[in-house]
Amino acid sequence: MANPSALGLFLVWAFLGFATLEVGAGFLHRYIFHGFLWRIHQSHHRPVRGRIFEWNDVFAVIFASVPMGLMMTAPSVLHSPQFAMGAGMTVHGLIYFVIHDLMTHNRWMPLQPRSRLARYWVQAHRIHHQKVTPEGQGPWGLFFVRLPRSSKI
Repeated sequence: MANPSALGLFLVWAFLGFATLEVGAGFLHRYIFHGFLWRIHQSHHRPVRGRIFEWNDVFAVIFASVPMGLMMTAPSVLHSPQFAMGAGMTVHGLIYFVIHDLMTHNRWMPLQPRSRLARYWVQAHRIHHQKVTPEGQGPWGLFFVRLPRSSKI
């Protein structure tokens, strides 16, 4: 059985990995994707119907390589902050995929958001898509966002 304090520390590092990816992705989205990489990212804001993939999907591959690298090079599983952060980033990516691709954009296997929190995240991302320009509009992240007061869930 795992040491409870080791498990608690693992969960702290995992949450830190989740939060780091959310904040980092929000920053990249705002200043890089809607900046000099807009030519790639605009495929997400102006999708071509009937295509399975869009150019913007290359960012998912790049983001996935970070936690994979952390986890593959970690010296241990439970006792490694490096592995725990990679695991937290992986959880972020999986939840992001479900909320963003399946629920918000109805790609591949559309799902309906059932929980209040999922509906909140879906609505926040739809607000982001109302302005299709490089300047764009927030929210830039997916999970740590605030809706305008006038929004109803």
